[in-house]
Order: sequence, then structure tokens, then C-alpha cells
Amino acid sequence: MTSPLIMFATPIWHEKLDDYEMLNYQLETLIPLYNTGDNYFDIDDDAIRQLKSKVTEKVKSAISWLEWGSVNMEIRGRQNPIFPGKGDTPHHHPTNKLVAVYYSIVPKDSGDLVMHDPRGSIIWQDPQARTDVNWCSSRPYHKITPRPGDLILFPGYLVHSVETNISNEMRLSIVIDIYLDDELSQSVVRHYSDND
Repeated sequence: MTSPLIMFATPIWHEKLDDYEMLNYQLETLIPLYNTGDNYFDIDDDAIRQLKSKVTEKVKSAISWLEWGSVNMEIRGRQNPIFPGKGDTPHHHPTNKLVAVYYSIVPKDSGDLVMHDPRGSIIWQDPQARTDVNWCSSRPYHKITPRPGDLILFPGYLVHSVETNISNEMRLSIVIDIYLDDELSQSVVRHYSDND
């Protein structure tokens, strides 16, 4: 029998950025400069410009792989601290074709990133996915245990959550919304509306 055509696959890019130790050290010194609701990449600092450049390069590579052609792009970010005893409920980013997360501070046991199967409740044994209890729940997911320096890029439609931080320290990531072409004008409208 010939190899099957894999349909409805969801791409997830996961890699560690070069020189992340120094980058994260510099980013940690900037934590107090960020104001909730602002665009993280508006902070005037070399480390943030370096992170933006690295993320932009990876996003362009993904867009090329997706064969979307040449597109205009804007990235906006925010700090996402997850404190001990906290997590993040399942959600998605419906206004973005792509979303990225960069991990700066990741204590042990501070919560895995859980990617929920976008096909909904299915009964399908996928060796790369898991379910709650021995395939009985019909809610497959994929877990990623992030490490400092990891950049994870995925489609905005993908529902994801963060497990409870059971460490005694804060976990810090940078959530990055990627606006492409027709999304750009909408991002400007949202940005100014949010600041009213």
C-alpha cells in the first residue's frame, strides 16, 4: 500500500535560539520596564531588538515553508508571568494566523504547554499525542515542556493552555502575536482601542 496523505496536520515549530543565556539575562533585567497592555517590542533596548530580529527570522522561515509567499508582517508581544499555583486556561488567538512564545525564565515544574487537538473530540491513537486517561477521554493533546531559550511557533487557531506552575518561582514567557497583511490594519485598530 502507498504512503497515506496526511490531512489536517497542524505545524508546530520548536527550537532553541542561539546565545539564549545572555539574551535571557538581559531580558530579565528589563522585567520592571514593561507595562501591562503595552507592546513589549516598543521597549527601547538592544536585547529586545535582538529577540525581535530572531523571532522575525524564524517566522519568515515558517512562512516560506507554508508557501504563503511574500507577506507584510508586524509582531507585538507581552510578558506573560505565570506565578506559583497559577496556569492558563485553554484559549486560542483567532485574529492571528501565527503565534509564538519565547521562554525566558522556566523553573522546573512550572507548567507544560499543552496543545489541544484542533479536530475536537476524536478517537484516534496518534503516537505523538496523548489523552487524559489511556485514550479513553477522546481529547488528544500534545505536551511541550519548555526550557529557557525555546521559541515555539504555531497557528493562531490552535487551542493551547499552560499547566499549573507547581514550582515556588515565577515562570516568564513572551507571548508574540504575529500580524500578517490583512491583519495589520486590524491590529492597529485594536491597539488604539485597547489604550482608550
